[in-house]
Amino acid sequence: MKDPLGPERDGDKLIGRKIPNQFNIRETVVMPKEAWDYLDWLHSEGYDVTKWVRKIDANREPEKTYGEYLLERVWVEWCHRYRTGQDRNALTILLQGITTNTLRCWMKAA
Repeated sequence: MKDPLGPERDGDKLIGRKIPNQFNIRETVVMPKEAWDYLDWLHSEGYDVTKWVRKIDANREPEKTYGEYLLERVWVEWCHRYRTGQDRNALTILLQGITTNTLRCWMKAA
């Protein structure tokens, strides 16, 4: 289905993955490709992403789905690490799927 708001860019593609929740039960989470790319990059840098996503689910607000809350927390983590200078090298990975929200985060960091 085409997005009525505009053309789909590579980073806008939604991808579902089965990841462990707080009870270590694999649950399908759908997020934009760039969010998964970022988590994959963190993992490649030695970050314990599995432990982090399980902790995120344990602190999830009851009115949000696992996927909604995880995407929100990925965004917050990404912005925090960018603003504090921890993820400057990740930009080459993330620029492939740049979005308006990404630009907002970077503009706040400047």
